[in-house]
Amino acid sequence: MVIVYTSNSGYTKQYAEMLAKDQNIEMYDLKQLEKVPEGSEIIYMGWLMAGNIVGYKDVAEKYKVRAVVGVGMSPWTEALEYQLRDKTGVSNVTPLFYVQGGFDIKKLKGTNKLIMKAMSKKILHDVQKKASKTPDDELLIKMCTEGASAVSEDNFRNVLLWAKENVANNVVKRDQVIVDWNN
Repeated sequence: MVIVYTSNSGYTKQYAEMLAKDQNIEMYDLKQLEKVPEGSEIIYMGWLMAGNIVGYKDVAEKYKVRAVVGVGMSPWTEALEYQLRDKTGVSNVTPLFYVQGGFDIKKLKGTNKLIMKAMSKKILHDVQKKASKTPDDELLIKMCTEGASAVSEDNFRNVLLWAKENVANNVVKRDQVIVDWNN
């Protein structure tokens, strides 16, 4: 099993490096797909754009995607994970994880920078008008005003735990169903 990822501003790549090191498996940028034989088992990791995990649909057609990790600027919510599954089209039997990455407008270019400049102003406006702010709100404010990262092992722990149970043995356990990829 290998990791295939795409990263727009580096946060997804940091998580891919964390997982590759933890599991001692190879990782490939989406731009390096020619190095990954079609039909290979992969963990796909991508950044979010307009509620989609960028690149997922392309790899899902050619590879055996064993888990999907979406990385965005918002803190995790169960609703967000459900929306991602629905909008991206990740099957209900494929483990899907969402982790908070970060945001720094200075790392973006072109159209993405223009779109996110407007989005970050809206996010900042919505968060700043709250009477009391949570630590997640404060982090979003920092992301929108100066750039900030939430990349950490703690935010990634569910993915690391899943990988520890599944990657080495090539067995995925989900909702008491065990799928052995070798058979």
